[in-house]
Amino acid sequence: MPPARRSPAAASPPASRSAGRRRESAEVQAVRAHRFLFALLALVLSATPAAAQFGQNKITYETFDWKVYRSPHFDVHFYELTDAQLEEVVSEAESAYLDLSQRLDHEVRIRIPMILYRTHKEFQQTNISLQEIPEAVAAFTEPFQMRMVLPIDDPPDKRYKLIRHELVHVFEFDIFFGDSLRRTIRGRAPLWLMEGLASYLGDDEDSFDQMVIRDAVVNNLVPSIRELDVLSFLTYRYGHAIFDFIEKEFGPQGVRSFLFEFRKSLLSGNIEKPLRDAFDMSVEQFDRRFARYLRRRYLPVLTDKLSPDEYGKEVGLSKPGRFTFSPELSPSGDLIAALATPGLELDVVILSAKDGELIRNLTRGFTNKYDSIVTGVFEGKRDLAWSPDGSMLAFFVARENVHELRIYDPVSGRLLERITIDEIAAPRSPAFSPDGQWIAFSGNLGGYWDIFRVNIDSKEIENLTRDVHPDSNPSWTPDGKRILYNRRIGSFEKIFSVEVGAPEHKTQLTTGAASDIQPRLSQDGQWIYFSSDRGLYGVFNLHRLSTADGRIERLTDLAGGAFAPVELAPAGDGARQLVFSAFSGGTFRLYRMKLAGEAVEKAIAAGKAEPRTSPLAPSRRRSATEEREGGSAVSEPPQTGKEDEDLRPFVPPLRLRLDADKQEDYRLTWRLDQPDITLGVTDDGRLLSHVALQFSDLLGNQRIFIASNSVNQFSNTSVTYLNVTRRLDWGAQLADYRDFFLVSDSLGRSSLERSTRITQVSGFLRYPFNRHYRVEAQLGYAQQRYDLPLGFDVQTGELLFLRFSNDFPFGSLSLVGDTTRFRNFGPFHGHRFRLDLTGYKVVSGDLDGESVKEIRWDYRGYQHLTARSLVGVRFAGVLRDGRLANVSSLGGLNQLRGFRFREFFGENVVWANLELRFPLFDRIVWSFGLPTGPVRAAMFVDAGSAWYGDELLPDGSRGKIVYDPLLGAFRPYATRGPDGKLLDLHVSAGFDLSVPLLGLPMHWSFARIYDGDTLGPTRSDFYITFDW
Repeated sequence: MPPARRSPAAASPPASRSAGRRRESAEVQAVRAHRFLFALLALVLSATPAAAQFGQNKITYETFDWKVYRSPHFDVHFYELTDAQLEEVVSEAESAYLDLSQRLDHEVRIRIPMILYRTHKEFQQTNISLQEIPEAVAAFTEPFQMRMVLPIDDPPDKRYKLIRHELVHVFEFDIFFGDSLRRTIRGRAPLWLMEGLASYLGDDEDSFDQMVIRDAVVNNLVPSIRELDVLSFLTYRYGHAIFDFIEKEFGPQGVRSFLFEFRKSLLSGNIEKPLRDAFDMSVEQFDRRFARYLRRRYLPVLTDKLSPDEYGKEVGLSKPGRFTFSPELSPSGDLIAALATPGLELDVVILSAKDGELIRNLTRGFTNKYDSIVTGVFEGKRDLAWSPDGSMLAFFVARENVHELRIYDPVSGRLLERITIDEIAAPRSPAFSPDGQWIAFSGNLGGYWDIFRVNIDSKEIENLTRDVHPDSNPSWTPDGKRILYNRRIGSFEKIFSVEVGAPEHKTQLTTGAASDIQPRLSQDGQWIYFSSDRGLYGVFNLHRLSTADGRIERLTDLAGGAFAPVELAPAGDGARQLVFSAFSGGTFRLYRMKLAGEAVEKAIAAGKAEPRTSPLAPSRRRSATEEREGGSAVSEPPQTGKEDEDLRPFVPPLRLRLDADKQEDYRLTWRLDQPDITLGVTDDGRLLSHVALQFSDLLGNQRIFIASNSVNQFSNTSVTYLNVTRRLDWGAQLADYRDFFLVSDSLGRSSLERSTRITQVSGFLRYPFNRHYRVEAQLGYAQQRYDLPLGFDVQTGELLFLRFSNDFPFGSLSLVGDTTRFRNFGPFHGHRFRLDLTGYKVVSGDLDGESVKEIRWDYRGYQHLTARSLVGVRFAGVLRDGRLANVSSLGGLNQLRGFRFREFFGENVVWANLELRFPLFDRIVWSFGLPTGPVRAAMFVDAGSAWYGDELLPDGSRGKIVYDPLLGAFRPYATRGPDGKLLDLHVSAGFDLSVPLLGLPMHWSFARIYDGDTLGPTRSDFYITFDW
């Protein structure tokens, strides 16, 4: 984006004040009947859109030496990869392309750019998107250049599915958009289609995904496809299920037919027509058959299954509406630590194990000390760890490009330790050692996932596994000499143990084609408890492994899922006890169970005959290639000695060898990226146009912005170069601004009178201190041609102008901050501000030697009251000193409601707004079927003033003056008039209604002007602008 500066509505070209006013007295003293509107459309010393005034910082922490490898279908961009790693990724990509092109019967028309990052932490720094990339985003593909952007630090089988998922998006873009820029910009494919197809053809659904959609179907949460255009986890899952349904009902050809029929309706986004043309079904008919398919698929899972409370008693968390994740019981059994949403963000809370009452929120409220709490619960990872004596609780948080291990006192809520984990990416699953001195965790070092431990006192970190296999989920044995953990083999998680301090001493403890996760040793060392998706439907249930003879027993048989088993002290009758987390009804809850009784005996019996592969268990689903080649989808239980048959390292279908001649250094090339073109007509017949073209190199590190806005023959044009290769952003700008004045007569008729023009060149720097605060600097040179309006001639009624021509250098220094949280309706909590210090001096022209100093500020603060209501406050303005000064305007829109747009102007402008914002309706569906929402309202008070400063007054003193449009002349500034009412301080109050329509915020304001004594009549105005 161009250098962040200021809003076009708040700035104007420099204008002389003193020279013109020396000539005005004889010409405008008697002017009464005419008023003129000083309309300003351009920026001076800036070409930045208003949205760029603020914004949190996307920071480049590292630079990379990029290379390019040209495979048959891909231009693979990479850095710091070994030949073996590159060969694996190229083979996976070409394998995925071959399969997808056959299944879709389509060849992509271009070579596909693939940009690889070694780790997810480095991927988050990509400049291909200048938006912040959350930890939850695994990869992305953009439609204009069809670039696949992804990290490659996942295990090989997951990485292959990730590549397939993103490659499906490339096929979608090519099929739907082709080489049409218009279709790319205006295409309206629903989210369930785009992401559902990518998941379906990517074959990336696992047992956790199935658990969530199975639970939703069982609880009768099956939406219409019209409602599946919301960014949520279930939209992805239902989208995948829709294509499973289409293939089952109509075969693979049905999927292709639907896609190519939808292509015809892409611009309208009408889903009814492609459903009718491809399947001869209406949306309602499709919804009914799809819901029936889901019920038939998932309801049989309930047969002979038990609910978690049939195995034991729920421990706390029983309040309705309390949604929790990753609950962990304290060693004493009195407290529960959990991830929950008692407020509006994910927090770590301490609850009573007795009744679920909230005892303490350790991370209460919004914070800027870290970005997010790390959670891997839907990846089968533990998130929280109690120390053995219950005096400490540990978890990871993400903070910019590093992670922190935070250790709290769970009772007092005091932060005890912050340990920065900077060299190891994506730390997960903390686990205290028995002596409380060390915390084990998993993490990615140099592209390899290992088990580490960190000393709480010395902060020393040690790698405990040191191998190339993906390791996770560590837990200590009671003697502290060994660690149990998961190693991923092929597509399955198996249980291993390693001797602490001797990474070469590893032992594999489980085998077979299933994922065995979250191992924990019993107190007497006789059993290892774990969760596994063994079984026909791939449901995670609790199991135990005998350390004496290796036998495995299933302990639960649930329809949802059971996780994180921990053995407690024996019950009063001597029976072993477990506490575990169960997923049901859309949330995780904690249960205590005895390892005795009929329910456990039935579960052990049910687990004795488990199929090795099953189409109902995603982790053991046969590949699409295998299914097309025939063969049974469900196999018999494995024979003794053959359980490891499927536990082979993942190998893609194609294996390509690298050709050294196809590797080269990365070269800069410019390509069109994200164009924006708009045409319109004003209410008085003037032609409006907006053209914004953005060119970038393939990596997004260098960008050129070309922007042009015009009204009839008057245009603002700028060309900006931006380089974000390093932390210090820099760039240059060439801009040409043209402005005009509108003159209104006593009948309200306006005509175009005069224009101004400024041409400038500048360079700028931006340095972010952190994600929320930055400093900016700009230096430049401008040439100005300006017509200053003086007033109307008494004899002819003609508006008089004084022409100026000036050249001047300028400079500015800015401090910018932004901690704002947003909801779907706009800013919600936090603050944002911008403080600009600017100076310029004329070196050639009519005002040679004159200079101006300027301070400009804009502060906006938001305090949430409820989940959807807030109080907002804004204080903004500009103060100038010098004979050559800008003229700014005030009035209208959401700046000073109840007054005309830009009704007041001067060299100095100050205004303030106070708003109470609240919801009216979440959604409105019009009779023609178009939904809109949310509909919101605000009660407001606006105040503002504009003036010219330090002028010679009639009594010989110096002071502030204003231009009075009723007089057609300047007069001394006065907050109140002779009658005691407000004169040059303008105040209004009222009600504002906001309705989004076609992506634009439509506002109707009903304002009453306050004169210091009474409120005037209500004035209604309509405007389109986003809330400040």
